[in-house]
Amino acid sequence: MKVDYNILPSTPGVYLMRSNTSEVLYIGKAKVLRSRVRSYFKNRDIPQRIAMMVSLISYVDYIQTSTENAALLLEQKLINKYKPRFNIIWRDDKSYPYIKLTLNEKYPRLMVVRGRKRDGGAYYGPYTKQYEIKLLLRWIHLIFALRKCKYDFDNHSPKVEVLKKCLYYQMHRCNGPCLSPEAEREYEGIVEKVRYFLDGKHKRVLGMWKKEMRSAAEKMDFERAARVRDMIRRVEVLTERIRLRELTEPDLETAISTSEYKMSKVFVELKTLFSLPKVPEIIQCIDISTLGGKYSVGAIVTFVNGLPEKKWYRRYKIKAVTGVDDYLMMKEVVTRRFAKSQDDMPDPSLLLVDGGKGQLAVTAGVLAELNLRIPLLSLAKREEIVYSQKYFDGLALPPGSAVLQYLRRMRDEAHRFAVTYHRLLRKKGIY
Repeated sequence: MKVDYNILPSTPGVYLMRSNTSEVLYIGKAKVLRSRVRSYFKNRDIPQRIAMMVSLISYVDYIQTSTENAALLLEQKLINKYKPRFNIIWRDDKSYPYIKLTLNEKYPRLMVVRGRKRDGGAYYGPYTKQYEIKLLLRWIHLIFALRKCKYDFDNHSPKVEVLKKCLYYQMHRCNGPCLSPEAEREYEGIVEKVRYFLDGKHKRVLGMWKKEMRSAAEKMDFERAARVRDMIRRVEVLTERIRLRELTEPDLETAISTSEYKMSKVFVELKTLFSLPKVPEIIQCIDISTLGGKYSVGAIVTFVNGLPEKKWYRRYKIKAVTGVDDYLMMKEVVTRRFAKSQDDMPDPSLLLVDGGKGQLAVTAGVLAELNLRIPLLSLAKREEIVYSQKYFDGLALPPGSAVLQYLRRMRDEAHRFAVTYHRLLRKKGIY
């Protein structure tokens, strides 16, 4: 990760590690702020759990103090007030889940476990949110050809004919270490890279891949070189610049209270009002834009903990529908979004679609066909009526309702994103 350490002073103070949603992840004190913060990003031998936290950091706020004792008192005050999750779980992490790499198995794989054991496996974590584990595992299986099957190769040897029919092998999601000695040796290299990746040593993984890409290109194995190039690009997405900001203590109060957007009450009200199975942390919204059936497009925006997450925005050209048919267009976009894995996109805790009963029914039908149980709402533009499976005839919320305002905010953002793409295609005359 890129960090401009020269901004940091060589004085005592307190630093606050924050995520891209402005959540305070960890608070610490330092005798020398510049040296302490730099150690998180420059030290290659940091513990696994710290490397995992560092991968979530987008901001580092810091407050200078006159003495080290003053930093200690301020650190205790801020921890008691904001209760950062990593300060808490590092004191008592027995009940939190870990990711385990089963090095004690013939062909190691990843699994989620609770608690650590001395069984020869490599443990990473702890994690406090399930969607973080799912997202990380999805990323790893997207980047690395690591096996996902649970077959016990230590005690059984299936026939080669059966192994070749493995779906993961056919989709190139596993290199098939059980099929040949050459693939087994290649798998050992894959496991080594996964360990470096989970330890936060992304540069080492990138260096190994760049050598492989050059070697494949020299051998004119351009297909292999292209696959490695794509893996490099996916890892580079994770290494964005970390921003450093100096704050006073009153500044910190304002920054955190504003960034949290007071969303907790809205989420709880959403859950209660529409009988959702859990408080929705990840919400996605779908909108369709068309002009008389021409240049028709669909767009999806994603909000995480109340804030837009633009790396999970997606846009689609409508391909299978001619003329004006909002229902079929919505069906096509929903199908293309959920019928197969979409890069690193997580499944939402709640799906919002622009429209009324018809769009709600069409979307519900697609999700049912795909055997997906995702809570669903629709919001009509003119009437501003909310439809759901609980309120199929619609629910009119008061104009000042915080829930309605938030749903409108997401709907309007999806509409803006769709219209922008629609206008771009019209301008270029492309379809």
